[in-house]
Parts: sequence; C-alpha cells; structure tokens
Amino acid sequence: VQKSLDYIDDLLRNMLDIHRTSDQDFALRHSLTNVKNGILNPCKTIACARSRRTVDFQVDCPPDLWAEVDPLRVEQILLNLALDAIKYVGGGGFVRFRAAAVKGSVRLFVEDSGPGIPPESRER
Repeated sequence: VQKSLDYIDDLLRNMLDIHRTSDQDFALRHSLTNVKNGILNPCKTIACARSRRTVDFQVDCPPDLWAEVDPLRVEQILLNLALDAIKYVGGGGFVRFRAAAVKGSVRLFVEDSGPGIPPESRER
C-alpha cells in the first residue's frame, strides 16, 4: 500500500513538473540508483498491481548494476511501456523488465510475449 501511495505522490509531483517545464523550471533529479531494487522491482510491483490479466511479470537484472539516473522518470517510461504491453499479452504471457551493462552504459528493456508490431507498421 505504501509503495502505491508513494507512486501516486510521485505522479502528482510529476504533473507539477510538467507544468513547470512550460516555465523552464524543470530539473531532473539524478541519483546513483541500484537498477534492480530502485527501478525494475518497483516497476514490476506497480505493473502487477495495475494488471487485470494473468501475466507473469519478470525482472532480469544483475543485482550490482547501478546507474546515475532520475529513478522516477525512468520508472515512468518503463511503466508506460509495460502497461502498453499488457494490453497485447494474452493470459499466461509475460512482461519482462530487463537491464544490462553495455560498454559503460546501462540498457533497459521491456520485453513481452505479445504478437509484436506487424512488419508493415514498423516504419511509423
């Protein structure tokens, strides 16, 4: 429950930030963040709570992977992708939050067992 309340609080703060961006007062809040515990696991918890389908939510990330990011903004991006994926994943499918270190950077992925984008629509 507390995690959900924190998310709602963050969301409201985010709405204020969006308003501030029009005033050019917007600033990212970077911090050294454990990717698995500080971003991906919370995304899994929130996506699971918001899903009305039987979906297997997974996290695939080294436990010692850290990144200098604004964790709230990254969570929002990943959650948007995951919630969109849930719409197309049938019951019994999966949505996976994955992270990997690649050449000194961290790459984040949201993967799912949905049908994917048809080849003729990928250029859009």
